[in-house]
Amino acid sequence: MANQEKTRDPRVSATIGIWICATFMVFFSIVPVFGAADNNQLIGLVDASNGLIFLFLLLPVVILLAAGAGTAAVWTVAKRSIAALPQEELNQLEQRLGNLETIISYEEPALRMKIEQLKSQIDSTN
Repeated sequence: MANQEKTRDPRVSATIGIWICATFMVFFSIVPVFGAADNNQLIGLVDASNGLIFLFLLLPVVILLAAGAGTAAVWTVAKRSIAALPQEELNQLEQRLGNLETIISYEEPALRMKIEQLKSQIDSTN
């Protein structure tokens, strides 16, 4: 199960996040409509006779359309960006990353020694 989470496509994670947010927004936009009081009022927010109830009914539709557009954007832009990197540029990025890893592993003992010295200086002043 842990392997499955590590290899999950970032597009799937973004899509899940979009739809979770959209679901909560739709829920909270519908709550005033279903919470209508006996006097045709929406929980004291607006008077239902002035046409704003139409806005409360239209809002969930707009939210769902926006979530669908966001999902489509995530999947289409991700396909273009994956195909946009030429192999040579990808190899250069991998080489730079390897160089950074080498620098960090080379300087790590020196950094640890400096940290220990600073800790000992702090302890000696206390």
